[in-house]
Amino acid sequence: MGIISKVWDMFKEIFSAIFGNIHIVQAVAESVPEPKTGILSILFGVLGLIVFFILSLYLLKALAKLDIFVTTVCEGQAKAIMGAGGGGFRRIIFQYSKHSINNEGDITRGETSPVISGWKRSKDWLSNKLGLSGIKFVGLPFLHTIHEYNFKWNSLKQTDNEEGVKDAGGIYYKPHAEDIKYILLQPDVYYARIQEAEDKNMVPLDLDLTVQCQVVNPQKALFDVQEWLEMVWGLVLPAIRRYVAKSDWEVLAKKTDQESETFKDALQVDLDNIKNRFGIHVSSFQILRVKPGGSRATMYEEAATKLFEAKAEAKSIKELAKAEQFRIRKEYGTIKEYDELGQLIRRLEALEKAAEQESNTIISMPELMNISSIISKIAA
Repeated sequence: MGIISKVWDMFKEIFSAIFGNIHIVQAVAESVPEPKTGILSILFGVLGLIVFFILSLYLLKALAKLDIFVTTVCEGQAKAIMGAGGGGFRRIIFQYSKHSINNEGDITRGETSPVISGWKRSKDWLSNKLGLSGIKFVGLPFLHTIHEYNFKWNSLKQTDNEEGVKDAGGIYYKPHAEDIKYILLQPDVYYARIQEAEDKNMVPLDLDLTVQCQVVNPQKALFDVQEWLEMVWGLVLPAIRRYVAKSDWEVLAKKTDQESETFKDALQVDLDNIKNRFGIHVSSFQILRVKPGGSRATMYEEAATKLFEAKAEAKSIKELAKAEQFRIRKEYGTIKEYDELGQLIRRLEALEKAAEQESNTIISMPELMNISSIISKIAA
């Protein structure tokens, strides 16, 4: 009895000290009577353990929000643990289902071994059931901290209804600049715009494009380069300018998908170097739009429109000429085939059309004098 009472008193004191500012918990703890002997004391002990366990889960989640001892890592993200006070990089923690990290820090799909795989599945199952999925150990306060940095990127949007979205002539994007404590491991698409890149005819062009990137080694991406996305754009954008300088803007505008693949193939060596050195996998490019830019953009667009209309008109005239040629061959070929009767029928058709309107035209029809002989000749 004495030991159980002391344990119970200590239990209430601990929870009053930890959750003293939570009035409901404190009231519940004070309202519970002191346990008696026998089965009742055991029940109170079990109940106390259950309450302790539940409150510990809430305490763990509260500490995770404050990044004290533990932190929450969302699915598809990683965080870098640093030594406090400039102590340098310590390790990577991440949450990415069906992925593991090797000794070089690469995030790869699959588990490292069957033993680890089985243990990890059991641990993940228990974490999910307890609502602790994504909670990772950081370290001791004032000795370990989470790396925080400023990340800038542009994301595509469907409309300009959202605050901060900019309109690039029908293409909507939103600039971001945030201080974050994580790095995304999932593939994502980033938008950029190149202005006044000159083609081989010195026509200034504006290009809208996207690049799909995935961080495959968060340690390299965070610490082997100042800003990994700026580094990618620093390689891609000048290369696109050089590529455009060898091309014709009308060809680029018509074949954006094909040109995107061609450009990626031309840059493949540099992209492999980015992946190996800085842990960034650039999987695809997409040229969204190519159009004249600068102060003379309207002039080039109007000239291109006139040229298009002229080509369309020339094509239409060509088709009409072909149709007329076909009509003449068919109609006059038949007349030639029937010889005198064909000529007679053609003259009669012309006479019929002439009679539809008032006219002083005189049409000579000498064949009418010999029509009987013509018919007799054909019949024979």
